[in-house]
This record gives sequence, C-alpha cells and structure tokens, in this order.
Amino acid sequence: MRRRQEEQKRVAEEARLAAQAEIERVRLEEEARLAPADDASARHPQRRNNLFRVVQRRLIDRGAVSAVAMTQDSAKRVRQARRDLLAEGILILGPNDNQRRVSAALGLPQPGPGQWISVSVTHRRPDEAEGPFAEIKGEQWRVTTPGDPDEAVPAVL
Repeated sequence: MRRRQEEQKRVAEEARLAAQAEIERVRLEEEARLAPADDASARHPQRRNNLFRVVQRRLIDRGAVSAVAMTQDSAKRVRQARRDLLAEGILILGPNDNQRRVSAALGLPQPGPGQWISVSVTHRRPDEAEGPFAEIKGEQWRVTTPGDPDEAVPAVL
C-alpha cells in the first residue's frame, strides 16, 4: 500500500513539473515573439538555452525551438545549445540512434525526427544500485535529483 502511495505521489509530482515546464515553454515563446527585433539577435542564445534548461524530460519540437530562437534553422540552434549546456550537465538528445539509446536507457521518451529532449545528468555513484542510467563514453550517468551538483557531461554524438 505504501509503495502505491509513493508511486502516486511521484506521478503527481511529475505531472506538476510537466505543467510548470509547459507554462514556462509558452512564456518563453511569448517572450521571443514580443522581443524587439533590434535586440533579438543578442538575446536569442539565452532564450534558446533556457528552453532546454527549463523544459526537461519532455519532447521539444522544432516549432518550439524556432519560436524561441526566432529562426527557422532549429537544428543549428539545437546544436549550439547542446554545446553550450554540456558544461552544466545538460544533455540534449535527438533522433539519431545513439542519442535515442541514451534517452531510452535514462527512462525518457525517445525523440523522433524534428524532436529533442533535454535532461540534467550526473555521474552514477557506486552505491546507487537502482534507477536507470546510461553509459556515455565509458562512464555511467543518471538523471539528476534535487541537490545533485552540476557537472560537465560528455557529448553524445
């Protein structure tokens, strides 16, 4: 019975976080839409990166990236964000086979064409026996939990 209650709490918390992320995504898109054209080029990298910082563990499509980054070249913007966020421990995974493998190993939805998913990860400690993890360049990584430090993660190509 207790496990069921814990599972219900976990599911409710995930739903709450997903709703917050969706609200933030809409806010970011609206901010991008209303930004003055003359400062858009200076500010779009921060908005682009914030999209992947805020909307994690959920599929993000090219339309959202284009709206936030104020450009039609969403794949290029994602590649830039991917490089920018590695130092913060944030992976941006796309539809290629290796990235889908990592996404599945971490228990996340697998992106299809024109989709990406971002997730904060940290090294899996030897004392952690349970929970999903992915092997990236010979090291084991898991999804972060509150209180985990940010640490640079290698790129998943």
